Amino acid sequence: MLRLEACDLFIHGLGGGASRSGEGYDRATESWAREWLDSELAPAVVVSADLRLDLANGQPLSTERELQRAANRAHSARHNPASIGEGAMQWEKMELVQRIAAATDRSARSSLFRELHGLLERHRKAHSGELSEVEAEADEARRRVSGARVAARRDWSFVLYPDDSIQALRSTVEALW
Repeated sequence: MLRLEACDLFIHGLGGGASRSGEGYDRATESWAREWLDSELAPAVVVSADLRLDLANGQPLSTERELQRAANRAHSARHNPASIGEGAMQWEKMELVQRIAAATDRSARSSLFRELHGLLERHRKAHSGELSEVEAEADEARRRVSGARVAARRDWSFVLYPDDSIQALRSTVEALW
């Protein structure tokens, strides 16, 4: 009703003025006013600004790509000895893989498969410290990505933002007029 009687121009944020399809929820209000009240509402424009809360206390936040890299590194380190500098053990693993692929006898393949897993188990025991480190890095990346998702939200109440952030945004907007 505000757009009907009390203003010449109505300013919306992204929610009411636009969405992925280009239609905001206020389009329904415009249609209702036209159809039921036989009236046109004041025109609306969309104005939006992004301001982020520093929920990470200045700590860097990980991207999805960084998380994927860290998770891949952790996975690879458990299964590929070369990824943490064990070239000889990696060659031994690759020889076993080739022998498994070439084996025609099921019991021979099964025996070689157990040998392969024994090799990987020895690798994991010998390098448990390094494996724990790369897994901890992946866990930290997961935590920081989760924090980035929360920090990137645009729907935090303005009262949560520090005054200097609000003033900086105000100055930026005023400079555009």
